[in-house]
Amino acid sequence: MKLKPYLILVSLCLLFACNKDAPIVYDTCPMVVETCISIPSYKGPGTGFRYVMSDSFSYDRPSINPYNPNEIVFFLYNDGYKGIFTYNMLTKKKTQLTSGSINSAAPPSQAKWGRNGWIIFGEHDYNIYKIKPNGDSLTKLTKTGRNYTPDWNYDGTMFCARYLNNRNNLYTAFYDAQGNIIDSIQELNTNKSLFYDQVDWQNKRYVLGTQNQNFILFDYAKKETINILNTYGLSVGFPRWAGESDIIFSGQEGIYTMNIYNRKVKKIRETCSGKNYSDVIVLDNNKLLCSGYTTNIIDTFQEILAYKTNIYILNRCDTNSIELDLR
Repeated sequence: MKLKPYLILVSLCLLFACNKDAPIVYDTCPMVVETCISIPSYKGPGTGFRYVMSDSFSYDRPSINPYNPNEIVFFLYNDGYKGIFTYNMLTKKKTQLTSGSINSAAPPSQAKWGRNGWIIFGEHDYNIYKIKPNGDSLTKLTKTGRNYTPDWNYDGTMFCARYLNNRNNLYTAFYDAQGNIIDSIQELNTNKSLFYDQVDWQNKRYVLGTQNQNFILFDYAKKETINILNTYGLSVGFPRWAGESDIIFSGQEGIYTMNIYNRKVKKIRETCSGKNYSDVIVLDNNKLLCSGYTTNIIDTFQEILAYKTNIYILNRCDTNSIELDLR
């Protein structure tokens, strides 16, 4: 059964009036100013800076085991995309789940670890797969080659992904755990998917995602869509849940939180052009897991920048950070 593509725009001030004083995540911590050096504006002729990698190894798009925040899944690159790996931050054990090649780009979505014990991801053939964290039981969930950017629901009994039908219309589709489409929905009055990018369904009620410059919530049980915030250019990273009523996201000038009931946005970490974060995940009240992109100018005359991507753990209330050694 396909859902009617209706969009219910509701004022959250009315919808959630009884929750207007819902707590905001990390409100007890002051804003942290990142210690980094900004990159000056490009001055030379041509299209812009020339970039080189400062390290042949790089890592990004982390996701955590919802039952054990010491276990993460991530993408590894070394002169090309090398695959999906898991890592235990206590035992230091790293396990390769999938393989890439020197000529292949990374898959078009983050691998997400579900409460059902499976890691779900999209591959280069535009199908959805799941695999056990030890690398066993690789299972192809879709077969059309038209499926993108999956995430499990809160308890791992379903997943959500973008789906392109044979008439080239994009949908946000809802699947059972075996990969069968149950429902689908589109943006109002268009042939576009309700969500434009990968969602976060790690909330018991809402699917969280983006549509143009808007954060969108979808209540799957009620089949209602709510536009909660126009980001006005703040967002450059996908939003993630940071508790029952708060979300966290990265922007051009830092990391932000927002309470979905009163829509209050708070910058919790200010960054600069020399260091930015994405894929931010809350570990506990004082730590964040994220990808970190650092840039340094190594030749001011030729205007050459060196860049590196790695996975970091940030202290929420101070500038301390740990760069994970994932080699």
